[in-house]
Amino acid sequence: PLYGRQLHSYAVAIENASPNKLSLRPVTRLGLVVFDPDRFEKDAAGRAQLFGGLTWIEIQKNDASFLAFLKDVLNVLQQSSPPAPGPSCAFCQYRQASRARGF
Repeated sequence: PLYGRQLHSYAVAIENASPNKLSLRPVTRLGLVVFDPDRFEKDAAGRAQLFGGLTWIEIQKNDASFLAFLKDVLNVLQQSSPPAPGPSCAFCQYRQASRARGF
C-alpha cells in the first residue's frame, strides 16, 4: 500500500534504537500528513505563501506482514546470484534489455 513498507521501516528503526538513543516504543499508528496546496500568494515585499488543506492518511500497521516481507528480502539477498526476472515485471524486462545493449 501507499508508502506502507517505508513507514513500517521507520517504525522498526524508531522502536529499536541503539542503546542510549531515543526510542519511541511503541509506534501505534502509521500515516502520512498530506498538504494539498490550492492557493499561492506573493506580497509586495516578494514574500510568498502557499495555502491549502492538510489530510491525515492512515496506513494500517501490520508488523507480521512487514517482517514476512523483510524475510523474503533477506532470502533474495543471501542468494549467490540474483533470481531470474519475472515475466510480468516491466522493470526487469527494461533492465534485461539495457544490459543486453551494454548499459
